[in-house]
Amino acid sequence: SDASDAFTVSACYCPNTQVGGSEACAERSDFIQQVGRLYFWTVRLCDVDILDDACVARYGQALPQQPFRIRVSCPPGQACASGSSSNRLRLRSTSDNMALQNWEASQGCRVAADAASTSSLVWAGGSSVSGGTRVDYKDFQGTNPMYLQLPMNSAVEVCYCDSSCSSGSSWLHVGRVQTVQAFAFASTTESGGGEAILEYAGKSGGLAFSGGVISTGDVLDPYDSPRYDNVVSNSLVNLISYDRLPLPNASQVLETQLGAHLSDLPSFQTSLDAACQQEAFQEELLSGPTSRSAAAAYAATASTDRTLLPFDGPSHDQTIMPLMAGALAVCYCGTVNSTGGFVACEDPGTNWIFAGLLVVRGPKGTQVWNMARGLTFGLTVEGWGLQATDRLRILGPGQDCADGGTFDPAGNYSSLHTGCPSTDGSGCTGAAAKHDLELLAVHSTSSASAIYITMAATSATHTTLTFNR
Repeated sequence: SDASDAFTVSACYCPNTQVGGSEACAERSDFIQQVGRLYFWTVRLCDVDILDDACVARYGQALPQQPFRIRVSCPPGQACASGSSSNRLRLRSTSDNMALQNWEASQGCRVAADAASTSSLVWAGGSSVSGGTRVDYKDFQGTNPMYLQLPMNSAVEVCYCDSSCSSGSSWLHVGRVQTVQAFAFASTTESGGGEAILEYAGKSGGLAFSGGVISTGDVLDPYDSPRYDNVVSNSLVNLISYDRLPLPNASQVLETQLGAHLSDLPSFQTSLDAACQQEAFQEELLSGPTSRSAAAAYAATASTDRTLLPFDGPSHDQTIMPLMAGALAVCYCGTVNSTGGFVACEDPGTNWIFAGLLVVRGPKGTQVWNMARGLTFGLTVEGWGLQATDRLRILGPGQDCADGGTFDPAGNYSSLHTGCPSTDGSGCTGAAAKHDLELLAVHSTSSASAIYITMAATSATHTTLTFNR
């Protein structure tokens, strides 16, 4: 069905009768017996009640380790009992039995109905929480909102019982809750301002997740998710190298170690989760959250409008500076504890999860060129995110790019000539004090033999790239 809310239809039966028409069961008037009703249930994910008590915003996914609430829409026709508060909700792990029909005895929601929800659900007192007495919906939150200890792109099944919940036959499979396919990285740490997202090696920036995204049309937005809130805890972040530095006790960088540079990995999320759960901090990679104690100084609390989760500390004044270009794996822990004033990830071996890759632009920074004096030469600069509008400035011996913090060093290196060779006498002259060399970015039109992407098509589970040849 294309219906977006719960609905009820009647099932009518034709006992091989011919009331009208030329043959039995050929006309509507032949269906003279009502078999019963078909109830179609829906599940709505909402912001916690202090943000949206009426559940106006409707989401298709939940954020890992962030609070949300579930509203079960009751089909019309007394599918939910009037005035009763004995209803209950459980979330169960996905299994083959969940594909069975609700009337089958071994259906996943009916088996061990009085057992607790999956351990992935954190919901204090949830086993005794009622969805209320209304007959059009049941709203489940309780004193403590629920959240899921699951990585991205995971799912749990929603089981609902209207009454007599100790009996397996009373439980129905009414929907599914899945976590986001990807965390959305915000462009700034504040709505309409704040720090721009970290982008360049050697330049400080911010890092924030975006939420409160509602899908439009029939396609689920990969970032669709409720707003953030601070009713559970703060959140921590750790940035580890994906393609520049190996993790401790590893001889290869993550990308090579996993074989991700050669082929698509079905276990990519699981493998990166495991890497994040090593809780390895790399001081040589960045200036920022480089240890457990330093990460606490960058603990995130939701923005005022709850659409952003900026990792900039309690006073919202911390920034992060990458020290080298490359891809960073963003590790996230939304479940923290505080012991003796020290904030840390609770159970890091489970709660650290991979949130996405972030590319830091800049050259490799480790290149060495050997040139013959007196001959014309060119330079090839390798790196990440390089553009034709970037510039190169060559300094003399003993000079530093930082130039005492001004980052505007003067070359004054008279031995270097630019614009060579010269055919009209106007080029091949000594470099000016602040002469910037233009760069030619290698792209699809740079070479007739180049292989490049001509189209990218995304879906809920993968992205298909089409190359020119």
